[in-house]
Parts: sequence; C-alpha cells; structure tokens
Amino acid sequence: MSTDVIGQALDRLRERHVDNRDGVLADYIPELAKADPSWFGIGLCTVDGAVHGSGDFGQPFTIQSVSKPFVYALALADHGSEAILRRIGVEPSGDAFNSIQLDAADRPHNPMVNAGAIATVGLVRASTTAERFERVLGVLSAFAGRPLEVDEAVYESEKETGHRNRAIVHLIRQVGAIDGDPEEVLDVYFRQCSVLVTAGDLAVMAATLANDGINPRTGERVVDGTAVGDVLSVMYSAGMYDYSGEWAHRTGLPAKSGVSGGIAALIPGQVGVGVFSPPVDDRGNSVRGVAVCEDLSARLGLHLFRSRPRTLPPLRSVATGVERRSLRVWPHREADLLERHGGGVLVVEAQGPWSFVACARLFAVVEEHEPDHLVVEVSRVGAVDGAAATLMREFLASAAAAGTDVVVAGSGRDPFAGAAKRFPSLDAALEWCEARVLESVGRGAVQAVGVVPLAESDLGRGLPPAQLAALERIGERRLVDPAEPITRAGDATSSLLLVLSGHLTALVDGRRVAAFGPGSLIGEMGFLTGAPRSATVRADETCVVMEFPSFDGLEPALVAELHRRLGVILAGRLAAATRSTA
Repeated sequence: MSTDVIGQALDRLRERHVDNRDGVLADYIPELAKADPSWFGIGLCTVDGAVHGSGDFGQPFTIQSVSKPFVYALALADHGSEAILRRIGVEPSGDAFNSIQLDAADRPHNPMVNAGAIATVGLVRASTTAERFERVLGVLSAFAGRPLEVDEAVYESEKETGHRNRAIVHLIRQVGAIDGDPEEVLDVYFRQCSVLVTAGDLAVMAATLANDGINPRTGERVVDGTAVGDVLSVMYSAGMYDYSGEWAHRTGLPAKSGVSGGIAALIPGQVGVGVFSPPVDDRGNSVRGVAVCEDLSARLGLHLFRSRPRTLPPLRSVATGVERRSLRVWPHREADLLERHGGGVLVVEAQGPWSFVACARLFAVVEEHEPDHLVVEVSRVGAVDGAAATLMREFLASAAAAGTDVVVAGSGRDPFAGAAKRFPSLDAALEWCEARVLESVGRGAVQAVGVVPLAESDLGRGLPPAQLAALERIGERRLVDPAEPITRAGDATSSLLLVLSGHLTALVDGRRVAAFGPGSLIGEMGFLTGAPRSATVRADETCVVMEFPSFDGLEPALVAELHRRLGVILAGRLAAATRSTA
C-alpha cells in the first residue's frame, strides 16, 4: 500500500503557496537570473532517513549561502569552538548578508554572513587551494549523502562579478581573520557557493544536523555533536539574514537561506526540511520558502520551543504476526499456516505523545512491511496533537483504499479515531487477524459453532481407519457448561483433552495465558510428563471435549505415533512462545 501521507501533505502545502508570485530572481550574479521562477520544490527527511518530496524537489540549483553552516561545522571540527570564536563572532549583525562591517573586536559578526563565511573557508585546514576545496566539497557531499558537483557557469559568473566579496576578503585578511592568500580563499568560497544541490539534498543535509551529525541515509557520522550545537545556535540566531529574529519567532526552526532560492531548516531530533523557489525578497530569502516553512512549522507543530520534549521512542516494539502471536492455541495445521503466512500481519506497540514524528515513524514501518493487517496497541499513547490527528485520518483513508485492515487494540488517547476495527486487548486483536489470515489461505473462519471430528484433529488426522476407531473407543466425550472449569491449576494431570467444539480460556492467578478452540489439545505436557496442571481452564461457552485418560490398550505402534504427534505440537508451541517473548 502507498502510505506517503506526508508526501501528500507536502503536495497540499505546495499547492497553497504555488500561486505566490512575489519576489524577484537574484541578478547580481548573472547566472542566477537565468533560473525559472516557477520552480518550486519541497523536501523533508526524518532522522530515521525517510525522504518525502513535492514538486521540483529534484531540481538542481546552486547551494549559495545555504552552504555556510555545513562548512562552519568543518572549521569547528578542525579547530574547536574557542579558536574559531577568536576570529569569527556569533552575534546577529542586523546588516545585509554582504555588508562590509565588522564587530567591535574587528571580527566578522557571525559565520552566516559573507564576511564570516569567507573567514570560515580560510580556517579549513589545507596545504593547497585544491585540498581546501576538496575538503569543503567532501563535507557538503557527506551531509547530502551523495557526491556533489560544481556548476562551472555559476562559478565563473560569481568570480567575474564578486567585487564586493573581494573587498570583504581583503578586509578580513587585514584584521587577521584569515591567513594566507585572500584571493585563493575567495576562489574556494566562490566554488563552495556554486555546488549543485536539490531541495531533497537540503532536507537530508538538515536532517544530518537534526540527527546529531549522523547522516540518517548513510549512517555516516559527518560531524560530532558538540559542533552541531554550535552550528545550530548560529543558524537559529543569524541564519536568515536580517529576518532571523522574526523567523525564529514564527517558525522556531534553525535554518539557513541562500539567494538562489534554497532554504534548509530543521527541528533537532526530528526532521530536516529543504525548500527551493528562486524568487527572493529584498533580504535574499526565498519568498515561497519562507511561507512554506512558517506554514509547515505551524501545521505540523515543529516549533522548537512549542514542541513537546523528547521522551520515549513512539514505537515501543514492531513485530510481524510470525514473531508475535495471540494466546490462542491453534491446531497444528493452522499453526503451521500462520507460521508461513503470518508475515502479512504487522504488530506495533505505540507509546508516548503522538506527534508528526510519531506518524512519520509509523508510516515508514508500514511502507517497509506493506502488511495486509496492521495492529496498533495504543494503551501507552499520551496526548495526540492536532497535526498528528490530521495525518492519521489521512493514513486511515489511504489504508482503507489499499485494502489494509487497521486494527486498534487497547485503550488510551487514541490517534486512530475513525478506525473501524477495535479490540479491548492486543491478544484479541491478534486472534482476529490470525483468523483472517487462515481465511485468506483457505482454512476457513474460526469455528465458533459445530464440531471438529477426531479425524480432523491434530491427534487423529491421517490415522488409518482401524487406528482411528481404536482411539475413538478410548476417548470419552464431555459436555462442559459455560464458566465450568475442566482443569484446575495444581491438580494432578489425569487425562489429555481434545476440544471438539466451543472455546475455553486458560488462567494463571486470574490472568489469561492461553485460549483454546475446536481442534486444540489441552494438557499434553502433563499427560506426557505427569506434571500437575499449570493452569485453570474454563469454558467460555458450552463446549464439547473428548477426554483420554490414557493410551492404555492401544497397540504400541499407535501409542508411539501419538506420543510423536504430541511432541511435535509441544515443540511448535514452545517455538512460538519463544519468538513472542523475545
């Protein structure tokens, strides 16, 4: 089934802003003025590595100033925070990004404006200009999770027209913010800004910062957590030029923009966002990009200081119907079918506050497994925010359209309002799904009424007529009334019981530990070993059982075969119990 509910939400988000024609193309770099103003893409990457996109999120464009925080991370890794602070400040400037102004200590105000970004490039350790750029391109590629390239035409355009940046680089060389040849440092900076990315790349790059410096797609640690904290602090206070304060107030997202129309934003521990739309406002920020991020933050509850604290992972456990079984003791043939076909059931135990991130993680798991039946246990779920509730309604509609049963188990603050199938316990939900699996592979529904003959049971199936008749003669049929115990915990085991009709429940200290239906055997362990009864078994309804006090009087070959069958059944039950409790 398609569960890209988040992708569909991004499509609607894009549709809300696609008709916004405000802003102009940046033309002080001539190549940027050649962009198509209609390009508009949105990418989103969770810290689990799931990527979603809408529109032109695969359209390449040059990264420009969005590169600054990532190269700053590289310089921090090379020198440490204190050494960088001696040359580059961290205060918002209040000036335009290309201002030729320094702070009171003759430092660039911060690494997010051009003066600070050029100084940052000069602090990247290298013995040659080529090595310096190779390291810059390498770190940008590691953040993106793929090899990136330079747009040579934009590089040449930057180099030919970047006179203001030349003034800046010579100024910061004069005050000691960089060492060495300023023109070589500037050349690397021009190439850095000319690296081609997509909105999808920016989402992954931002998600790498959100994931404490580990790329969620590749698993590579790109930068350590200490550097990430320093980078995010400056992004939050100065990443959107002289709009940074209002941006922080409105979105609560650390972010960085670029004059080519890109914005990378993130919420730590949750998600990275990349937006691309070339028309920019008079501050150099993408008009549609700003609007999308503000809308996205509000609708998905991503504001850093309005989000709930990180607590437990939203998915406590994930298992298939092979690994997680109900307490129902199925006859051997049905149990074997469930062993082979139970993978179509996905069992998820949810917990904690239910937010956008919880939805994203559930959707990713469902997309991976593509189950026929999804069971979600909700007893441990806390508050469900509005954005999550909306996404879950859309998910339920998508699942219904794909023919996937969504089954809710337990009671709690339920994010699945509207789900048609609900059960008071996980066990009841699992039993229902197991019955549906058996129906789908041709074994029919669970038999609530009627009698399973001895010849169709695990004990008698396939025996020659004479042996079957002999077994039938030593068995005694019993009618069991509702709530009547047929065994009691601690009693001596005196017989083996075969359920022919009806349902029974096994209890230990009042707790349900197993359930039996037509065709099931009860007490085989005690029958073989002489151990006392381990549970009290009571009828849930009027039942018919066949009782075998012993196999005395049967021919030895038949007794050996019956013991073998009991051993196979016990082994299967033990294996299933081991998987369910692993």
